[in-house]
Amino acid sequence: MIKIRNLTKKYKDKVILENISMNLNDPSKIYSLMGESGSGKTTVFNILFGLDKDYQGIYQIFGKEASSLTNVEWAILREKYIRMVFQDYKLLSNFTVYENICLSGEYLENEIDLVLTELDILEFKYRHVSELSGGQKQRVAIARAVIADPRILLLDEPTGNLDGMTSEKLMNYLNKLRNKGILIFIITHDSAISELSDVVFELKEKKITSLGMGNTMNAKEEIEINTNNSGKKQINRYVLTNLMQTKKKLFYLAIPIIIILTIFILGFSAYRANSTLALKKAFRGIGDQIILLDTQKITEKQIRNFNKKGIQSSFDGTRIGFSDEDVEKVSAIKNVEKVYLSLGDVYSNYDKDSNTLNVVYPSSNFSDSIKKYENFGNKIDSLSFDFVKNYVPKELMTAYNKENIELLSGEFPSDKTNEVVIPDIYVLLKNNNEDFNTIIGKKIFLKVKDKNNNDKHVGYTVSGVYNTNYKNSLDTTYSIYTSYFQEDFLPSYLTQESYDFYKKVMTVNEPTQNFNKNIIKDFDSYKHAVGTANTEMIVKVSKPNYLSEVSKELQKIYPYYHLVSQEDLKNGELASIYFYLVKILIVGSMGIALITGSLIAFLNKGYINNRSKELAVLYSLGFRKKDITLIITIENSVLFFIYFVLACMLAYTANKLWFSKTANFQLFMNIFEPFNLGVIFLLLLIMLSISISWGLMGVKQRNLKKYLNE
Repeated sequence: MIKIRNLTKKYKDKVILENISMNLNDPSKIYSLMGESGSGKTTVFNILFGLDKDYQGIYQIFGKEASSLTNVEWAILREKYIRMVFQDYKLLSNFTVYENICLSGEYLENEIDLVLTELDILEFKYRHVSELSGGQKQRVAIARAVIADPRILLLDEPTGNLDGMTSEKLMNYLNKLRNKGILIFIITHDSAISELSDVVFELKEKKITSLGMGNTMNAKEEIEINTNNSGKKQINRYVLTNLMQTKKKLFYLAIPIIIILTIFILGFSAYRANSTLALKKAFRGIGDQIILLDTQKITEKQIRNFNKKGIQSSFDGTRIGFSDEDVEKVSAIKNVEKVYLSLGDVYSNYDKDSNTLNVVYPSSNFSDSIKKYENFGNKIDSLSFDFVKNYVPKELMTAYNKENIELLSGEFPSDKTNEVVIPDIYVLLKNNNEDFNTIIGKKIFLKVKDKNNNDKHVGYTVSGVYNTNYKNSLDTTYSIYTSYFQEDFLPSYLTQESYDFYKKVMTVNEPTQNFNKNIIKDFDSYKHAVGTANTEMIVKVSKPNYLSEVSKELQKIYPYYHLVSQEDLKNGELASIYFYLVKILIVGSMGIALITGSLIAFLNKGYINNRSKELAVLYSLGFRKKDITLIITIENSVLFFIYFVLACMLAYTANKLWFSKTANFQLFMNIFEPFNLGVIFLLLLIMLSISISWGLMGVKQRNLKKYLNE
């Protein structure tokens, strides 16, 4: 069964075993190896058990060269043919006696009971190993080994901790095993054991000598190692039992991990909201039928071209504002429904009659409906309201809602009327309730100033109420939106002062002057370039699917201008910016996930180390690398899923109690959006992979000997 010839073992330059030879081939014999402590007996067992392959010489087991056996073949041998009883037991201390034995293979309960009875430990069947004495643990280790009915049984100092069971009783039991055809090899200091052995070897001065040998018989040596015939491992049972038995320790480990994951969830959600989502939100008000052009917003490509040529201009060298001819030209493009001109980013803070509003209410005038939303992070001293003119005609508001105004009730004001859209907070202030429907169609009287700065009260009809998210955050200033009306800024442009200003700006250097010569050549050229004085063109196409086609035609007419639309957000310059932000988000998040995963693995270092020792014990029982990998994967997956759920609950609570009531509430509004959770979960898989990899590092084959010899 076992044949050793001229085997030498070195550790660096130190010789541990030198040209030892030994035959263990008679299952009718009990073999023992005597030797002083530190003489190398354990090294011999490590070699016999396949834990140490770094040697010179011949070691054959069951007729096969041991050094040529794969890890999988060794796993089969340790599972079915060769078992070892370690001096310090190598039991799973968190498990019961019964679980320690049944997890080592597929055994019937009556088979386990029989072995426990023979070793006089049946009464401890459901006791945890940690509750047993040293001698009881020793007998459990023997029971776990012999239950497999192996061909070879290795015992390292089996009588070292026996209590209640004498060496003679142990040998009587081993004799029964010997009679079953099990070859028994014992390392011992106990002379009583050696005297009761059939064959005794002594390890002394790095060599093995035989002290006595009776008649031996040669057993059939060769066996067929079928790597596809491994017994079913009780992996799920092991994982579940281990998690239940270590739940207290896991609870304490979970606290910092859950806090870290919660911070990660909140941080990722906030960063995503502040980058990619912020860009999308900025263009949410631009409908899928709208294309925007601005005479002062040129493409990045043209800016780079200007920089190369030394041109310092935000115009295209042709126009300052769009003309009526521009409107006619664009309107003639196929599938263009309508063209509007506006003042671009210029906002007007008055109504159609040039009345302005600036009313302030101190906190002492706040209604109870407002006061109930005031808290430590959401407290203001006053509320003020001003006018803002509706940016575009009412008919265009559904397609181009530039300010992303969300109506809670009613509609936008009709053009050139005294209709207004008021903030919901104004309703709370004046009506002391949150019923936003009853005020629609009602008149409110506001103290305004006319264009001569005189005070007067004017009645306005409420056409709609818009959302301010006052429940999350209170601001000090809110806008009341007045109706749209066309303004004429052309006279202010057609002055000598204005012409001189643009002429100065457009002649800062020679390349700029040459580029803008058609604008500033003379006043008539300047007047033609000013056009209607409206710097923004809003193009509405008849159907969303015509957006790309019309955009291409517009780009031909206005090659310098940056066209802003949903098409631009998908395929244009904005898409490049968006995907750059997405790239930063992904790379940054993956980096943080790697760091977080490593930090979690570091926090679990002690637990992982203990788990590695347990898993090394499973290796000694014939568990393969794939079994260990599966155990670590299932265990970590279960734990990380629990951590993730608890971290989500903690993030929800933190958002509900705190973040949702701060000025930054919008950063956390999308935490539980399915896509956001999905991305976070994928990042969690990166952390999980790190944790699994870290766990597997501890139970590599090269670490097995280390853990089993500690």
